[in-house]
Amino acid sequence: SGGEGALGAHPLDLSSLELHGSVRRIVSRLTVDGLGIGAFAAAQTGSVVYLTSTAPTDRESRLVWKSRTGQQLDVVDASAIPRELELSADGQAAAVSLRDRSGNRDIWIYDVRRGVPQRFTSSADDELTATWTPNGARVIFNRREGAAARLNLYERDAAAIGNESPLLIDDRNKWPTSVSPDGRYLLYD
Repeated sequence: SGGEGALGAHPLDLSSLELHGSVRRIVSRLTVDGLGIGAFAAAQTGSVVYLTSTAPTDRESRLVWKSRTGQQLDVVDASAIPRELELSADGQAAAVSLRDRSGNRDIWIYDVRRGVPQRFTSSADDELTATWTPNGARVIFNRREGAAARLNLYERDAAAIGNESPLLIDDRNKWPTSVSPDGRYLLYD
């Protein structure tokens, strides 16, 4: 069912892996899903994208790009309903799951600088969440399919060139979360 939480940043000394200073609140009304997972992603460049819970229903949600100072830069198609967001490591693109008016969810890739959307998946099945490889070359996503409606894992070239390839298809639901820095391992729930 989901709810609301807060998102903060705490300075970390990378050499000692110790926290220093105090937590700085980034957003107060962060959307949190039924498992307690916040709807946000961060790029290695320091850019952060998040979904606030200011709207009481999914139908009133919208994806908005803002500058680091909080100035609104762009509103993504208001007819599409955003859910999962994942920034590429360089912060230049975002993968987002959007529900269209028919209720189908697909992954779209947004060029952050130009605000240009590109449909990444277009199957009749729902694609719910995605993650990037560290070099930004490929996107790994899950798709609800089959008689049991299981979530299976696929990957595709980030530029949407060529067909997608199955990564893991079995009888369990899978949610991709991250890829190791060397690109060899995928972490998924």
